Amino acid sequence: SSSSTQQHHEQLKMRTTLLVVCGAAVVYAAERISGAQIMDQILPTGFNWSIILGLVGVVLFYDQYRFRSKRQHLPGPNWVPPLIGKFYDSVNPDFEKYKQQWASGELSATTVFQKFIVIASTAELSRKIFNTPASIVPMAVPSMKDILLPENFIFFQGEAHFAYRKRLNPLFTRKALATYLPLQEEIYRRHIASWIKKGNVHSEFYTPSRDLVMEVSLRVFCGEYIEQETVKKISDSYYLITRALELVNFPIPLPGTKVYAAIQCRKVIVKAFEDCYAKSVQSMAKGENPSCLLDYWVQGMQAEREAHLANPSDSKYVEMTSLDVALTLLAFLFASQDAANSSMVWLMVLLHEHPDVLEKVRQEQRLLRPNNEPLTVEVLDHMAYARQTAKECLRYRPPVIMVPHEVIKPVSLTEDYVIPKGTVLVPSVYPAAHDPVAFANPDKFDPDRFGPERQEDVKSPKNWLIFGHGPHNCIGKEYAMTNLIAFLALVATEADWDRQRTEVSDKIKIIATIFPEDDALLRFTKRAVV
Repeated sequence: SSSSTQQHHEQLKMRTTLLVVCGAAVVYAAERISGAQIMDQILPTGFNWSIILGLVGVVLFYDQYRFRSKRQHLPGPNWVPPLIGKFYDSVNPDFEKYKQQWASGELSATTVFQKFIVIASTAELSRKIFNTPASIVPMAVPSMKDILLPENFIFFQGEAHFAYRKRLNPLFTRKALATYLPLQEEIYRRHIASWIKKGNVHSEFYTPSRDLVMEVSLRVFCGEYIEQETVKKISDSYYLITRALELVNFPIPLPGTKVYAAIQCRKVIVKAFEDCYAKSVQSMAKGENPSCLLDYWVQGMQAEREAHLANPSDSKYVEMTSLDVALTLLAFLFASQDAANSSMVWLMVLLHEHPDVLEKVRQEQRLLRPNNEPLTVEVLDHMAYARQTAKECLRYRPPVIMVPHEVIKPVSLTEDYVIPKGTVLVPSVYPAAHDPVAFANPDKFDPDRFGPERQEDVKSPKNWLIFGHGPHNCIGKEYAMTNLIAFLALVATEADWDRQRTEVSDKIKIIATIFPEDDALLRFTKRAVV
């Protein structure tokens, strides 16, 4: 309204006056510092150090003024550390502090390293962010363009993004998922057996889960084209990318910084993917059947090329390079690795805490696979309770709690606030998944909420933001669900496990995605009755 605008202008005038007065006060005080004689000995003759201190004071006061003028009436800190803002909080994320910020208002503000950040806490505003591509674009985290490279398709917008995603759809068809499933099952069974062989020892589950997820991803992507030694090398070093995924990092990727180390890891992964792509091209040229995601992609590219040769006037055809393919696989790995790892860790924790749910999963498996038969997509279709359990795990502990975006032109999500250009705008998944209006008793782990009697997901679809929403929603969401359900079916029938609790077992830590603070100390034993 005009009255609120006038009031805001009056506030800006008052702040500007205060800024000038404070700067003058700093200069006045600087001229009377008792240590002035010492400074005169250090600095060149005639050097007016009081003016320098005054300018520094003005800069520091302006830093506060700039943040508060952008924040306006939004909830957020009244004062932030000069220049670096809430940098400490960004490198040491505290889940409880995030919950406090979400509870402070539907929009709230903070700043880190001169980056103004606005966080949305409701499902409605988060969906608006996902669905406003003309003004708001995904940015993952600011460091991701350095790590994934700006030419990666995840940074495409509009028609270019739509066209590229369309070319990727054949990679996640039912036929393709059926091809990937035997690869996944072999790896799951082998890793579960290795956990059982550890014997009577509780050990953190974060690393074994990470290694399992990485091998599954790389084998699904590259099949036998990637050497086991390369799989291990990537699995051991990928944490360098994970730890560089903080909301705000040191802005320049200098040697010794986390982002620099992540870039070196990216180079290794891209080279491995380019090598695998070359092998897939040779295999598909021989007419062999697809055995992994790369094969389906190469097969699709061959069909596109043949169609273009038959119709050279098609101006939309773009030949993909090995780097294009490698960067896309890197984006898939980035999107899936930490999220899938988080989901598997939480799934094991939650099933241990809810033995009644685990028993229902096992009962379903006994009906569908009485002799521990191999998995098929047809059998997975009938695993209704396993799907409910996997879905509830994702809702109860969504692996990605926030998805940073960038405002490329001023935008209003509410009637009383315009978000400035350049703002890091963050839709929040966790509050939407724990909204008591959408989900009854949201802090309870309850797979039955997705059963045919209650269907809370059907009744409140706007709150299901686990895989994003809008033009940039997760293209591999059904693959991700299949992955989690298949793992659940196998681990429930192959193993028993218990957890050694610690004083931080119930706390949540954030490493790009969320995990139990103690990494879940688990001990596995062979299940006597399948």
